[in-house]
Amino acid sequence: MKFHFLFFLIITLTDCLAQQNLIIVPQNPQHGELIQLQYNSKNTPLSSSLVVSATAYIYEKTGRSVKAVEVLLDRKDNLWFGQFYLPKSCVAFALNFQNEKGIPDCNNGKGYVYPVKDDKGNNLQGANAIIARNYAIYSNRLKIEPDMKLAKSMFGNAFEENQELKKYFIFPYHYTFDLNDSEERLRLISELDLLYANRHLLDEFALKDLQRVYKKLGLIEKAEKCLVYILKEHPDGQIAFQKKSLSFQQDLHKTNTLKVKMKAYNRIDQYFKEKLEGEDLSLFNIESLDSEWQKKNIPIFSDLDLPTTNWLENKKYSNTIRIISLMNILRSSKDKTSLDIWLELVEQTEDNYAKMILLDHFAKEALKRNTDLQLAQELSSKAVAWGLEHLETPRSYRELTFLSTTDDQLKINRKIKYANFLITKAELLQRMGENQEAFEVCNQAITFSNLIDQDLNQRIVGFLINSKKEDDAKEVIRLAISKGKATSKMEKLLFKDKIDNVGNDSLTQGNLMEKRKYLAAFQTNTPALDFELPTLSGDTITLQDLKGKIVILDFWASWCAACIASFPAFQEVVTKHMSDPNIVFLFINLDSKEGEIRSEISDFLIERKYDFEVLLDGKGMVAQSYAISSLPTKIVIDQNGMINFRNTGVKKSKEEMIDELSLMIEMAK
Repeated sequence: MKFHFLFFLIITLTDCLAQQNLIIVPQNPQHGELIQLQYNSKNTPLSSSLVVSATAYIYEKTGRSVKAVEVLLDRKDNLWFGQFYLPKSCVAFALNFQNEKGIPDCNNGKGYVYPVKDDKGNNLQGANAIIARNYAIYSNRLKIEPDMKLAKSMFGNAFEENQELKKYFIFPYHYTFDLNDSEERLRLISELDLLYANRHLLDEFALKDLQRVYKKLGLIEKAEKCLVYILKEHPDGQIAFQKKSLSFQQDLHKTNTLKVKMKAYNRIDQYFKEKLEGEDLSLFNIESLDSEWQKKNIPIFSDLDLPTTNWLENKKYSNTIRIISLMNILRSSKDKTSLDIWLELVEQTEDNYAKMILLDHFAKEALKRNTDLQLAQELSSKAVAWGLEHLETPRSYRELTFLSTTDDQLKINRKIKYANFLITKAELLQRMGENQEAFEVCNQAITFSNLIDQDLNQRIVGFLINSKKEDDAKEVIRLAISKGKATSKMEKLLFKDKIDNVGNDSLTQGNLMEKRKYLAAFQTNTPALDFELPTLSGDTITLQDLKGKIVILDFWASWCAACIASFPAFQEVVTKHMSDPNIVFLFINLDSKEGEIRSEISDFLIERKYDFEVLLDGKGMVAQSYAISSLPTKIVIDQNGMINFRNTGVKKSKEEMIDELSLMIEMAK
């Protein structure tokens, strides 16, 4: 791909849409056009990077789907040039740049987001709402710092042009209201009630957003009415599909009796089959969706009709539940008869991805139990064979719902999964005394993964240590450190023999430096809003009282499984900093029934031995002011009262979370 550099030299920042280091041509981009970009990495976190990759995120007017498109870049000095097409359904797009180590350029928390124009140079309907959404809800994808004033203004412009758009943006729009202001709160409720009065015009997803906001505002009766209406009017929708299977799932998970678990699983499986039968999976090959425009028209998930969309999402959900349920059943399957039944259930699973995940899981459990190793090896080999074949196949119906993942990233994800299958096989071969073959399989895992996954790297190093190949293990650690993908546990192994510590210490510092660079790329400096919340004991804490201290906020809820899963790692970080009076951890609970939840939380903390200071935000006022749109969300506030870091979700491993959060705290000092 070659570009005429002189073409860009005559374009100035004032002549086109530009945000600091990025120039977009044409200055009024329209759908169907070829968009050319010039990115200047100078004075960005990527200034010294040898490789920079770009991804374009394509939004349609409802904002419900986003298509990720890889943008190939050519380089000349600090300038990077690329191009991509805007599909017909696109009303706005965003660009993300990062280097080979995953360090992003977030444009100082503002992101690179652009509207698509019409023939007269005006923003297409929906463009302002899409951009507003990106500034109202924090996204790990773009890492744009919330700006509610800007978001509210842009939502206002969008809805003034077309009131119909409001139903697509109910949830992000509500974040722009100050719920501590009674007039603002009443104005929001009035708008919600108007939408509910015209509920026959809302689809399932708009109704669900309406129900969520009602519930968040504590309007439980209205939320329940909304849910009842959804189930009545959309009996085949995603919400009804999932809700109707919950009782079967609960029956399975609440019992320790294998027979009851099996019965519950059969009910789950039968329910899913009845609801999802009759579809031809070949219809969902992504390549078949791009018939009209071929290269120019990028397929977007929302281009599919609603029944197809529901079917795809429900199919994906059903296989996730099957995996979770069968993993649960395996823990109770101790004898040969029950294992044979379990394997038969796995074999009946239609989805190959789910089947191979389960076979690999069986092999890992066999290693823990040190039983059925021959059978485990056979099943592991099946997973490995499928994983290799799967590397080059078209997107499956499951992957069709992952359109915010580029094809290249999807291939990388597949290689990582395949490499994990390989390491399981290597561990089994090692256990059975086939050391040379095990080592060869491990090397295949290293080759396919390219050591870019921290958790997998830990498994590889563990395998090599158990194989008494410490030199190979240390070489893997050094390579992982150079990529910024080594855990602290891996680093410590370099010091085991206390030899060559000068060089190893230099490597460790290099790993730390790479991780600092990564975090610094989205470190912010925005004011943290003051708040006052009650503790479990009835006292109150304000942020102002903690001025001069580093404060870590963790927004969570008792129903949030990911939140609970993050607590063991959080406890280690709390313990690590317990002796420092200038570091404070506050766990802000968002359960709506504060009175009932106090004793439950207290009992939970005592039972799990968590030393957490829990604050209660049952009405979600503080969460609203901090634009918390997903749980868990962690916020690190420095000693000057400025938000330095915001992070949503959980890391894949406990150790990775401990390392990252500890480094965030260190960088906030």
